[in-house]
Amino acid sequence: MQHERCPCGDCREGEDLGEGDEHAKTLDLPGRVVKARAEIFDVLSLPAVGCDGEHSVLSHNEGGHPNRRFPVNYDLIVMKLAVEQARLGLEEGGVPIGAALIVNGEVLGVGRNRRVQQGSVIRHGETDCLENVGRLPASSYRRATLYTTLSPCPMCAGTILLYGIPRVVIGENRTFEASEALLRSHGVELEVLDLPECIDLMAQFIDRSPEIWNEDIGVEDPTGPTPATAALETR
Repeated sequence: MQHERCPCGDCREGEDLGEGDEHAKTLDLPGRVVKARAEIFDVLSLPAVGCDGEHSVLSHNEGGHPNRRFPVNYDLIVMKLAVEQARLGLEEGGVPIGAALIVNGEVLGVGRNRRVQQGSVIRHGETDCLENVGRLPASSYRRATLYTTLSPCPMCAGTILLYGIPRVVIGENRTFEASEALLRSHGVELEVLDLPECIDLMAQFIDRSPEIWNEDIGVEDPTGPTPATAALETR
């Protein structure tokens, strides 16, 4: 049996998920992660629908061509991996933003905002995910979809543009939005799911740790208004 490479950020040597998911015992809250992975593969086994199907989303086939479509719930299911990472981050005391990178339907890796946990200045959810995946050829990035629970900041948007990632699926953009116009102007396809669970995770965190959130988005005064708190007040 050929095993899938584990997409978690902690397995630096590319450990496998074998029969019975024995390796899962070494992962953070593994049962939910493994269940989400299984649901993803179940969706990938479904037949593609017509190119003009109302309930479908564009994906890439085995050859990397954007002419196959999967059911719309594909994005919702893959986003579960990013949401799981966000929940882990919240439990660790970090900013609850998670991400996952998919290439040709394969989960290459996941990540979460670890600025607090690692004392990092650049470990946002998207950048942590890409770092966990490791170096890839440009052709892989150009067939990728990046899933993130929160709309990308300018730093993460720059990373998306640098590597030419053509599609980004966003859990929500009510809490924060600073780069979507930039991404669209460069031809990046954006899909905003507007998921209540993503909004609620951020609301919990901002209420508990507003100073850390303001630091995360580069705001000096933790008591002053921010794009995030302004959005929360109007929703």
